[in-house]
Amino acid sequence: MNKKLIMVFGLLAILLFFVGCETSQEQENVLTETEEPVMPDDSIPVMPPETDTQETELPEVVASVDGVEIRGDEVSSMLSQMQAMGQPVSVEDVINQLALTIVLEEEADDRGVEVYPGMIEDLIRADMEQQGLTEEALAEQGIDLNELIAQQEALISPSDLKIMALIEDEKEVHGIDEVEAEQRLIQLASERLASADFQLFVASETPSVEQEIIFE
Repeated sequence: MNKKLIMVFGLLAILLFFVGCETSQEQENVLTETEEPVMPDDSIPVMPPETDTQETELPEVVASVDGVEIRGDEVSSMLSQMQAMGQPVSVEDVINQLALTIVLEEEADDRGVEVYPGMIEDLIRADMEQQGLTEEALAEQGIDLNELIAQQEALISPSDLKIMALIEDEKEVHGIDEVEAEQRLIQLASERLASADFQLFVASETPSVEQEIIFE
Protein backbone atom coordinates (compact mmCIF):
# COMPACT_ATOMS: atom_id res chain seq x y z
CA MET A 1 0.00 0.00 0.00
CA ASN A 2 1.56 3.29 -1.10
CA LYS A 3 0.93 6.25 1.18
CA LYS A 4 2.16 9.75 1.72
CA LEU A 5 4.54 9.94 4.64
CA ILE A 6 4.78 12.36 7.51
CA MET A 7 7.34 15.06 6.73
CA VAL A 8 10.34 14.85 4.44
CA PHE A 9 12.09 12.40 6.74
CA GLY A 10 12.00 8.63 6.41
CA LEU A 11 12.45 7.80 10.07
CA LEU A 12 9.44 9.76 11.27
CA ALA A 13 7.29 7.84 8.83
CA ILE A 14 8.59 4.42 9.75
CA LEU A 15 5.80 3.56 12.13
CA LEU A 16 2.82 1.34 11.47
CA PHE A 17 0.40 3.51 9.53
CA PHE A 18 -1.14 5.12 12.62
CA VAL A 19 0.84 8.33 12.89
CA GLY A 20 0.26 8.97 9.22
CA CYS A 21 -3.49 8.64 9.46
CA GLU A 22 -3.62 10.91 12.52
CA THR A 23 -1.59 13.70 10.96
CA SER A 24 -2.17 13.57 7.23
CA GLN A 25 -4.58 16.49 7.02
CA GLU A 26 -2.54 18.76 9.27
CA GLN A 27 0.73 18.13 7.45
CA GLU A 28 -0.42 18.01 3.85
CA ASN A 29 1.89 20.84 2.82
CA VAL A 30 5.03 18.92 3.84
CA LEU A 31 4.15 15.38 2.84
CA THR A 32 6.19 13.50 0.29
CA GLU A 33 5.49 10.34 -1.69
CA THR A 34 7.45 7.14 -1.11
CA GLU A 35 7.21 3.46 -1.91
CA GLU A 36 6.66 0.91 0.83
CA PRO A 37 9.45 -1.59 1.52
CA VAL A 38 9.01 -5.09 0.16
CA MET A 39 7.45 -7.27 2.81
CA PRO A 40 7.26 -11.06 3.07
CA ASP A 41 3.94 -12.49 1.92
CA ASP A 42 3.54 -14.86 4.84
CA SER A 43 4.56 -12.83 7.85
CA ILE A 44 1.58 -12.25 10.12
CA PRO A 45 -1.51 -14.30 10.89
CA VAL A 46 -4.54 -12.11 10.28
CA MET A 47 -8.14 -12.30 9.24
CA PRO A 48 -9.44 -11.62 5.73
CA PRO A 49 -10.85 -8.18 4.88
CA GLU A 50 -14.54 -7.66 5.36
CA THR A 51 -16.86 -5.37 3.43
CA ASP A 52 -18.83 -2.35 4.61
CA THR A 53 -16.49 -1.81 7.55
CA GLN A 54 -17.67 1.77 8.04
CA GLU A 55 -21.04 0.42 9.23
CA THR A 56 -19.58 -2.24 11.52
CA GLU A 57 -20.56 -1.86 15.16
CA LEU A 58 -17.71 -2.97 17.36
CA PRO A 59 -17.77 -4.09 20.99
CA GLU A 60 -15.96 -2.12 23.65
CA VAL A 61 -13.00 -4.50 23.45
CA VAL A 62 -12.34 -6.17 20.10
CA ALA A 63 -9.17 -8.10 20.88
CA SER A 64 -6.36 -8.54 23.35
CA VAL A 65 -2.68 -9.37 23.07
CA ASP A 66 -1.02 -10.84 26.14
CA GLY A 67 -3.75 -9.22 28.24
CA VAL A 68 -3.43 -5.78 26.61
CA GLU A 69 -6.83 -4.74 25.31
CA ILE A 70 -7.52 -3.33 21.85
CA ARG A 71 -10.57 -1.10 22.12
CA GLY A 72 -13.36 -0.92 19.59
CA ASP A 73 -13.49 2.87 19.60
CA GLU A 74 -9.77 3.05 18.84
CA VAL A 75 -10.21 0.68 15.91
CA SER A 76 -13.27 2.53 14.62
CA SER A 77 -11.54 5.91 14.77
CA MET A 78 -8.46 4.67 12.97
CA LEU A 79 -10.53 2.79 10.41
CA SER A 80 -12.57 5.90 9.59
CA GLN A 81 -9.42 8.00 9.20
CA MET A 82 -7.80 5.50 6.87
CA GLN A 83 -10.93 5.03 4.76
CA ALA A 84 -11.33 8.81 4.50
CA MET A 85 -7.84 8.84 2.99
CA GLY A 86 -8.97 6.28 0.42
CA GLN A 87 -7.08 3.36 1.95
CA PRO A 88 -8.81 -0.03 1.47
CA VAL A 89 -8.40 -1.28 5.02
CA SER A 90 -10.70 -3.46 7.10
CA VAL A 91 -11.44 -3.83 10.80
CA GLU A 92 -9.15 -6.87 10.84
CA ASP A 93 -6.33 -4.90 9.20
CA VAL A 94 -6.49 -2.27 11.92
CA ILE A 95 -6.76 -4.81 14.74
CA ASN A 96 -3.72 -6.66 13.49
CA GLN A 97 -1.67 -3.51 13.07
CA LEU A 98 -2.52 -2.56 16.66
CA ALA A 99 -1.58 -6.08 17.76
CA LEU A 100 1.78 -5.69 16.04
CA THR A 101 2.32 -2.40 17.82
CA ILE A 102 1.72 -4.15 21.14
CA VAL A 103 4.23 -6.94 20.51
CA LEU A 104 6.85 -4.46 19.30
CA GLU A 105 6.35 -2.45 22.48
CA GLU A 106 6.84 -5.67 24.44
CA GLU A 107 10.11 -6.23 22.59
CA ALA A 108 11.22 -2.69 23.41
CA ASP A 109 10.41 -3.26 27.08
CA ASP A 110 12.27 -6.58 27.10
CA ARG A 111 15.36 -4.85 25.73
CA GLY A 112 15.11 -1.97 28.14
CA VAL A 113 14.70 0.49 25.28
CA GLU A 114 13.66 3.88 26.62
CA VAL A 115 12.56 7.18 25.19
CA TYR A 116 13.86 10.49 26.51
CA PRO A 117 12.99 14.19 26.32
CA GLY A 118 14.23 15.66 23.07
CA MET A 119 14.34 12.31 21.29
CA ILE A 120 12.12 13.45 18.40
CA GLU A 121 14.33 16.48 17.80
CA ASP A 122 17.41 14.26 17.80
CA LEU A 123 15.81 11.88 15.30
CA ILE A 124 14.78 14.72 13.00
CA ARG A 125 18.21 16.30 13.09
CA ALA A 126 19.91 12.93 12.53
CA ASP A 127 17.75 12.32 9.48
CA MET A 128 18.49 15.81 8.20
CA GLU A 129 22.21 15.17 8.52
CA GLN A 130 21.93 11.81 6.80
CA GLN A 131 20.03 13.34 3.90
CA GLY A 132 22.24 16.40 3.67
CA LEU A 133 19.41 18.75 4.62
CA THR A 134 19.99 22.00 6.45
CA GLU A 135 17.63 24.22 8.39
CA GLU A 136 17.99 26.78 5.62
CA ALA A 137 17.00 24.21 2.99
CA LEU A 138 13.85 23.39 4.95
CA ALA A 139 13.06 27.08 5.28
CA GLU A 140 13.23 27.40 1.50
CA GLN A 141 10.47 24.76 1.37
CA GLY A 142 8.42 26.77 3.83
CA ILE A 143 9.20 24.46 6.76
CA ASP A 144 10.28 25.99 10.06
CA LEU A 145 12.40 23.40 11.89
CA ASN A 146 11.35 24.45 15.38
CA GLU A 147 7.69 24.35 14.41
CA LEU A 148 8.21 20.95 12.81
CA ILE A 149 9.80 19.58 15.96
CA ALA A 150 7.04 20.96 18.17
CA GLN A 151 4.38 19.59 15.85
CA GLN A 152 5.87 16.11 15.85
CA GLU A 153 6.33 16.12 19.63
CA ALA A 154 2.61 16.90 19.98
CA LEU A 155 1.48 14.31 17.44
CA ILE A 156 3.66 11.25 17.96
CA SER A 157 2.34 9.01 20.71
CA PRO A 158 4.57 7.45 23.40
CA SER A 159 4.00 3.98 21.93
CA ASP A 160 5.01 5.13 18.45
CA LEU A 161 8.07 6.84 19.87
CA LYS A 162 9.01 3.64 21.68
CA ILE A 163 8.92 1.76 18.37
CA MET A 164 11.13 4.43 16.83
CA ALA A 165 13.57 3.88 19.68
CA LEU A 166 13.40 0.13 19.08
CA ILE A 167 14.34 0.62 15.42
CA GLU A 168 17.27 2.81 16.45
CA ASP A 169 18.36 0.13 18.92
CA GLU A 170 18.16 -2.52 16.20
CA LYS A 171 20.31 -0.40 13.92
CA GLU A 172 22.92 0.22 16.61
CA VAL A 173 23.11 -3.34 17.96
CA HIS A 174 23.50 -4.96 14.55
CA GLY A 175 25.29 -2.16 12.71
CA ILE A 176 22.67 -2.08 9.97
CA ASP A 177 20.72 0.55 8.12
CA GLU A 178 17.11 1.57 8.66
CA VAL A 179 15.62 -0.65 5.97
CA GLU A 180 17.34 -3.77 7.25
CA ALA A 181 16.36 -2.90 10.82
CA GLU A 182 12.73 -2.64 9.72
CA GLN A 183 12.91 -6.01 7.99
CA ARG A 184 14.40 -7.68 11.05
CA LEU A 185 11.67 -6.21 13.25
CA ILE A 186 9.01 -7.33 10.79
CA GLN A 187 10.19 -10.90 11.21
CA LEU A 188 10.48 -10.48 14.96
CA ALA A 189 6.95 -9.06 15.19
CA SER A 190 5.68 -12.01 13.17
CA GLU A 191 7.25 -14.49 15.55
CA ARG A 192 6.11 -12.70 18.68
CA LEU A 193 2.54 -12.30 17.50
CA ALA A 194 2.37 -15.95 16.41
CA SER A 195 3.32 -17.06 19.93
CA ALA A 196 1.41 -14.35 21.82
CA ASP A 197 -1.93 -14.81 23.55
CA PHE A 198 -3.84 -13.06 20.76
CA GLN A 199 -7.60 -13.20 21.34
CA LEU A 200 -10.11 -11.82 18.86
CA PHE A 201 -13.57 -10.83 20.09
CA VAL A 202 -15.16 -9.93 16.75
CA ALA A 203 -16.42 -12.30 14.07
CA SER A 204 -14.01 -13.46 11.40
CA GLU A 205 -14.36 -16.13 8.75
CA THR A 206 -10.78 -17.41 8.85
CA PRO A 207 -8.66 -16.10 11.73
CA SER A 208 -5.46 -17.85 10.68
CA VAL A 209 -4.62 -16.57 7.20
CA GLU A 210 -1.52 -14.45 6.84
CA GLN A 211 -0.75 -10.90 5.75
CA GLU A 212 2.25 -8.61 5.56
CA ILE A 213 3.15 -6.07 8.21
CA ILE A 214 3.50 -2.48 7.04
CA PHE A 215 6.14 -0.06 8.27
CA GLU A 216 5.46 3.42 6.91
